[in-house]
Amino acid sequence: MTCPARLLLLMATLTGCAPRLGESAESTLDADGDGWTRAEGDCDDADPATWPGAEEVVADGRDQDCNGGDACWRDSDQDGWGAAPARASVDLDCEDVSESANRDDCDDCDDQDDSVHPEAAEVIADGRDQDCDGREACYQDADGDGFGAPTTIGSADLDCADPGEADDGTDCLDEGPQAAATWPGAAPSDSASACMQDADGDTWGAAVPHGAATPGTDCDDADPATWPGAEERCGDGLDQDCAGGDERCRFSGTAALRDLAFKLTGEDPYDCAGLNVSSAGDVDADGRDDLLIGAAGGAQDGNAAVAAYLLYGPVTGDRSLALADVRLFGEDDEAARYPVSSAGDVDADGFGDLLIGAPYADPVGTWSGQAFLLYGPVRGDLDLQADADAVLWGEAEWRMAGLDVSSAGDVDGDGFGDLLVGAPGDDQAQDRAGAAWLVLGASAWP
Repeated sequence: MTCPARLLLLMATLTGCAPRLGESAESTLDADGDGWTRAEGDCDDADPATWPGAEEVVADGRDQDCNGGDACWRDSDQDGWGAAPARASVDLDCEDVSESANRDDCDDCDDQDDSVHPEAAEVIADGRDQDCDGREACYQDADGDGFGAPTTIGSADLDCADPGEADDGTDCLDEGPQAAATWPGAAPSDSASACMQDADGDTWGAAVPHGAATPGTDCDDADPATWPGAEERCGDGLDQDCAGGDERCRFSGTAALRDLAFKLTGEDPYDCAGLNVSSAGDVDADGRDDLLIGAAGGAQDGNAAVAAYLLYGPVTGDRSLALADVRLFGEDDEAARYPVSSAGDVDADGFGDLLIGAPYADPVGTWSGQAFLLYGPVRGDLDLQADADAVLWGEAEWRMAGLDVSSAGDVDGDGFGDLLVGAPGDDQAQDRAGAAWLVLGASAWP
């Protein structure tokens, strides 16, 4: 602030008066030519700038206006800094209580507070101007989240409420990626006060945040459906509940099939599709498992009976088995029943194979039974008798070989899939003791 060097103090002016009785001639002289004589109150007739009512120079140790003292800046709070307007002192030193002797100092913007003056330390965001620069010191809020960085900036006013300003300096990330999503209390589900990042707005803090943010427990801060305790969707490859991995899907409780399953319906009367069902493995080697649906083979009037249906995966909705990728036909026999199973990979060629039982067939006697092996891949409509790659007969009548069939895995570890064929009517050991045949896979059989 530029302090005025002189003050005008009004006094009564006497002019054109002859010496009074008792006055000396010297007292009526105006030696300095300022229009004032000693008799008229000029206290220094050698200085033309000194006379009653002259402009007083503040704190210069002289009495220009002849009032008996110097003019001094006020220093009511005695902090060593003066404030305008000046006051008349009783002497010439400006060193009395509440006076400032610095003639160029009148910049104390609050002369009632000794903590406020031009060299005072500014208190950040307290709504006051301690250093008298006309501005408040505020925390920088570059990301506009209401929380400032420790860096301070000067405000144009005293409220720290303008854009880019904050009255709080606890933001741990004020610039850069995710800065606007990071502030104290951003993730109240983890902490009401810690400076955390919550980019997806689910109230949980990022487990791996940017900058100096405190780590939270949200394992995917880009997905608002992912947080500790969120509902886990099994089998989707994601960890919604942040428990450390995806949840394996499994059935539990009770449910109606119509509420959670696709329905694959038979195509003909008495088809009895679904009498036997099985995974077919991966018959076409496309990386997706296929389905094998057994039927009763109940076609009438001499028509060929469908023994089984093959559907290549994926299967994603209700479907008529008339649209199956492969239909396997058996004999026209009302008593027919065709168990079905994946055969594994019997010839080790990378394609899944099929095993179809026919326990009521009569290859070597009544109900001796048999099983049909088909190497994958297969397509279209096939006749089991004509198109099977191998037919395994039961040992004798009534053995019912093929009443159940299954892959046996690779029992001997030679790389070729092995087979199991049930024959519950076998009585070689004892009456109706039954038997199961283990057939070891090979590239070729005798």
